[in-house]
Amino acid sequence: MLVYISPMSGYTDFSYRQIMKKFGPDLMYTEMVNSNLLSQKNSNTLEKIMRISNDENTGIQLFGSDIENLYNNFIYLNELGYHDLLLNMGCPQPKILKNGSGANMLERYDEIQYLLSSLKEKNISVSIKIRDSINTMKYFNLANKLNIPYLCLHPRTKEQGFNGFANHNITKKLSSLDRNFKLIANGDIFSLEDYRKISKYNIDGVMLARGIISNPYLIKEIKEDKKIIRSLEEDKNLIIEHINLLVEDKGEKKALLEINKFLIEYFKFLNKEDMKSILVEKDYNRKIKLIKEVKLP
Repeated sequence: MLVYISPMSGYTDFSYRQIMKKFGPDLMYTEMVNSNLLSQKNSNTLEKIMRISNDENTGIQLFGSDIENLYNNFIYLNELGYHDLLLNMGCPQPKILKNGSGANMLERYDEIQYLLSSLKEKNISVSIKIRDSINTMKYFNLANKLNIPYLCLHPRTKEQGFNGFANHNITKKLSSLDRNFKLIANGDIFSLEDYRKISKYNIDGVMLARGIISNPYLIKEIKEDKKIIRSLEEDKNLIIEHINLLVEDKGEKKALLEINKFLIEYFKFLNKEDMKSILVEKDYNRKIKLIKEVKLP
């Protein structure tokens, strides 16, 4: 089974991709890339797409609402040598939707068809990530018509956001249809058990997102279809390795702040007082010492 890692703003940066790479994903993505900012050659945006190591299997996902802009940027990325290209039509975040991007693009089927067809004429194949909508079957048929690399389905609607549950009955329905592209399932895959529930469908792979923030081991569990029993010490060592990669990449001050969102996920069992003492610590040696001292309740 293919295991792809979804682009996640603030998470799938260079440092965390080096951590995930250890567990063997088939494809990773940089953080989400804003097509408008890419056109403006915004320095932070350029850093996202340029900060990729030679041994990474990493693609680029664009989001935006300007069709011409998206067209030009996919050509630009292809010219730079990126061939795993993805159009985001699934993000439900308000700050993305307010600009007409993300899941709001699902309503613009005719324009998306024109965009992908025009790119195909230049031998550029762009995969699509969608949410369930009234146009789901249209996008499925378009993917077949253009023979795109893959379609990733998150079976929640735009209106659901991340509330409720991913309706994988929709995944099951699409997986039963003839197709000439890879169908990648996404949504509510937080454990090996979650994966096994949908692996019985005729899908080609899964795309993991929030489920790997505190558990990159899930990648290997799915690849091997086997539960991995890990110790707290292994988690702590992985976190420290992540901190050191962040320090090397972004400097100590920024690294010690950015690791906090991962610590909150890894150490959910800590009481508020102990968690706070780790999160507010801004000295590298003291923070590492506090992490090493963490114990299960």
